[in-house]
Amino acid sequence: MSLKDMTKNLIYLFKAPEDEQMKSLIQINVEGDEGFNMYINIVDNKCTAFDGVNMNNDLTIYVKDEKWRAILDGEITLQKAFMTGLIKVTGNFMLLSKLDNTLLAYNK
Repeated sequence: MSLKDMTKNLIYLFKAPEDEQMKSLIQINVEGDEGFNMYINIVDNKCTAFDGVNMNNDLTIYVKDEKWRAILDGEITLQKAFMTGLIKVTGNFMLLSKLDNTLLAYNK
């Protein structure tokens, strides 16, 4: 499965937090042979994904394709990837922990 398809499928694996209403717009910019731009919109704990770029986001993730695959495969969390310089982010980096626990929680 392509990285783009794997990323789009995250919306079906989203685990909404029980104790709060999550609302975030996350831009994901993947570079490399499998590169793509996509944004994920979380509103009222419902998640949708769109191709392209949305400049009104809360967080932008810049990542190389092989690193994004490692994140999607559960080899490393977004937080750890950020702390070790494997990804770059702009915006509210505090959302990384929420994304690890909601959007990428299927790896746990």
